[in-house]
Amino acid sequence: MSKAINAGKYNRRISIYSTEVIKDAAGFQSVVRTLVLQPYAAVKTTRGFTLIRNSTDFEKAYTNFTIRFPHVAINRDMVIDFNGKTYSIEYLNNVDEANVESHGMGYGEESLAHDVNYQHAHLERMKRMVQRDFNHPSVIIWSMGNEAGHGINFMKGYEMIKSMDQSRPVHYERADGGPGTDIACPMYFDYESCEKYASRDPRPAKPLIQCEYAHAMGNSIGGLDTYWELIRKYPSYQGGFIWDFVDQGLRDKNKEGKEIFTYGGDYGRYPASDNNFNCNGIIAPDRRYNPHAYEVRYNYQNIWATAKNLKKGQVEVYNENFFTDLADYYLAWTLLEEGKEVANGRVDNLAVPAQGKKLVTLKGFKFPAANGKEYMLNVEFRLKEAQPLLAKDYMVAHEQFQLTEYAYPTVEAIAAAEGVPVSEDVHVACLILKGGDLTVTWNRSNGWIEYIDVNDTPMMEKGFALKPNFWRAPTDNDRNIKQRWLNLDVWQGENLYPVIQETHGLLEDGKIHIGDNDLLKIHLLNSAVKMSTERGRGRLVKVAPSVHIDGCAALLDAMCVRQKWYGEIGEQLKN
Repeated sequence: MSKAINAGKYNRRISIYSTEVIKDAAGFQSVVRTLVLQPYAAVKTTRGFTLIRNSTDFEKAYTNFTIRFPHVAINRDMVIDFNGKTYSIEYLNNVDEANVESHGMGYGEESLAHDVNYQHAHLERMKRMVQRDFNHPSVIIWSMGNEAGHGINFMKGYEMIKSMDQSRPVHYERADGGPGTDIACPMYFDYESCEKYASRDPRPAKPLIQCEYAHAMGNSIGGLDTYWELIRKYPSYQGGFIWDFVDQGLRDKNKEGKEIFTYGGDYGRYPASDNNFNCNGIIAPDRRYNPHAYEVRYNYQNIWATAKNLKKGQVEVYNENFFTDLADYYLAWTLLEEGKEVANGRVDNLAVPAQGKKLVTLKGFKFPAANGKEYMLNVEFRLKEAQPLLAKDYMVAHEQFQLTEYAYPTVEAIAAAEGVPVSEDVHVACLILKGGDLTVTWNRSNGWIEYIDVNDTPMMEKGFALKPNFWRAPTDNDRNIKQRWLNLDVWQGENLYPVIQETHGLLEDGKIHIGDNDLLKIHLLNSAVKMSTERGRGRLVKVAPSVHIDGCAALLDAMCVRQKWYGEIGEQLKN
């Protein structure tokens, strides 16, 4: 964990007229200014998520996080519950945000940010936030609010907070990186916008930390790696906050008595809800990891291994932490043969300083001999001893290297082995190519492969054809654009005819080109068929730029479906 704050904790006792006693934990800050405000000195990247509940409950801990608290006070009783022990929220870095949000009123001149009648309400909430949480050493940034426009009320708030505390930066997204914020903190900048800002010459005076940049609803977070490539490339791009930490679902039971997690649509015919919109967390309501949590964990890790000379078992270890060395960790390596462990080892002495690199030789590792099997090398960094929130041997970072490729059978190899000539049979309605036991039939009126037969047995379900596939299951994050995609009527391939009028026949190179537009280029080599798609001169289909071809799809006959699972994920699916 990158320790940006050296906080001594003290018990604080507050008495109010001898009638109420409040006990609290307080502390003092040090080494805060290098955290964000000096982005070219000791840079600390912000691996953030947004927490909108008053508790965190970890089965296992992701300790590199910075938390943004929108509209939520940092409660003195807020703790992390781990293995029956409680730890103060002070173990994590926090962005403390005033309870100010009025985006329903608009962002223009109608925004309450311009209305002086609401100035006291704005300032009061910001002031009490700073007064209440000033002595929380975990608070590293003040936020004036979220999605509430920008105007005189926020400029007054910025000036007030800076007069109360000059040690911490002030953040506000709607200031658009200009006056009224110390950080450029946009919401959902795309990759191009991030790189355009971070690559400025001279470098921008304010670091770029997106207040929200990845929306963890449903099947999501797939583009996180591209953001972090940019964050690690440009010193002025220092991270962002995922919306949000946990799915906002309520434990309940359905009609069958099965435990489920409900949301607004489950309560009445006209709920004051946005359906499942706040089920957009890294973890589930019961704190199990959502699938994309593993993507977050990998991209947020602070220790990295890169291949240097795998023949000799050498990898370079990079310690991305800014304040701690790797003395508390050991490296564990595992050699996998087609998904099964065949060797392992351990390196205990990782004397890599903060921001340092070291060439490490994997003790006992032997590069596997080439035998047509796939070999993978897994490298993991684990704790030597237990730490707060983390058990002994807990894995904090990992990497995988492919040593040898899996030997897939190729069309060319099959053709060379069998040596069976290819024949063609041209009809008015179809074109039939036959090589050995394999027969492939194209419909000449539309260009689709409608039959693939082996030993005269159909391999595809009757009535289906092999067509270009544009379909993927819509995700929750597609909700605002899904209907626009569906209106294009391309998903099932019904309007994707390549308008083929003639067949050019079998060429000497063993390929057959169907139609002038070359939409489908077929390689039929003896008893195997290989098909690739190419854009040519002909008309394909009217599709949106965001829709891409994703191979071809067909429905196989049930008798053809045989499957063999490979690797850890395959075993999980099988079970």
